[in-house]
Amino acid sequence: MWLFHRGERHDLRLAPLEVARHQAGHQAGLRAPMPGIIGQLRVAVGDTVVAGQTLLVLEAMKMEHPLRAPAAGRVADIFCREGDQVSEGDELLRLEGADG
Repeated sequence: MWLFHRGERHDLRLAPLEVARHQAGHQAGLRAPMPGIIGQLRVAVGDTVVAGQTLLVLEAMKMEHPLRAPAAGRVADIFCREGDQVSEGDELLRLEGADG
C-alpha cells in the first residue's frame, strides 16, 4: 500500500493481527494483540476447536477483531469474560493440543 503525503510516497506494509503461537508441551495461549474489550466469547472450557475457528471477538479501535485458534485443540482455560477490558499481551485463553 502506498501513502502519498505532501508530494512524497511512503510504502506501507499491512500485517494481520497475530494470534498466539504454539508453546512447549502442545499448549497455546491466546493473547490480546492490542488493548480492547472482549465483545464476544464464542467458546467454553472443554470445547474442541479447529484451526482458524473464531474463539472470541476483541473490540478495539472502533472495530471488531476476531481472534482465531492457531491450531486444533481443546479449550483448557479462559481468563476473560464478555465486557472485560484487556491490555495488550494479556492471556485470554489457553488451548491444549488435540493429541495432548
